[in-house]
Order: sequence, then C-alpha cells, then structure tokens
Amino acid sequence: MGIAALILGILGVILSWIPLVGWLGVVLALVAIILGFLTLKKGKKGLGIAALVLGVIGFGWGLYVQIQTLMFASELEAAFDDPALQMQMDQAMQQGLNEALKEAAQPTQ
Repeated sequence: MGIAALILGILGVILSWIPLVGWLGVVLALVAIILGFLTLKKGKKGLGIAALVLGVIGFGWGLYVQIQTLMFASELEAAFDDPALQMQMDQAMQQGLNEALKEAAQPTQ
C-alpha cells in the first residue's frame, strides 16, 4: 500500500501542473494522502511520509492551477463578450481579408 501511495503522489504532482487535466492529479493526490495515512498506521514511516508530502503538494498545487485556469477562462470569456472588442476584431478581420483579396487579384510575374 505504501508503494501505491507513493506512485499516486508522484502522479498527482506531475498531473497537477497541467491545466484542465490537473483535476485528475488532484484526485490522485487526495488518494495518496489517504493511503499515506494508512501506510503510517501500518508502521512504514518512510513511504507514508513521502506519500503524504507528495499528496499534499500535488493536492495544493493542483487546486491552485485549476482555480487559476477557471478564473482565466472566465475572464477571457468576459473579454470576448465585450462589444468594443468584437468590433475591433471584426475590423481587423475585414482589413486582413481585403489585403488578401488585393494580393490574390494582382497578376503573378
């Protein structure tokens, strides 16, 4: 059980760095914390402490990354709902289309 807790803790730390996928890392880190406590109760202090440390790091960092990702996504969504930004984007797209049409209409030499 100690080795499983350690492996889950390592996976939790690694996956917690990835936005959106990191929720899996948070869950794995939480399981590593639980198994780390059970390992400590069985008397295997080294594996239990390592699993607990990795689980806490993975859980904390994973929650932080996922919350920041959700906050960024909501801010981005709010920015794209702004009518002034939509008008600027439409004008820029129209200008790019006009330039592409002019370039395509010119005869090649």
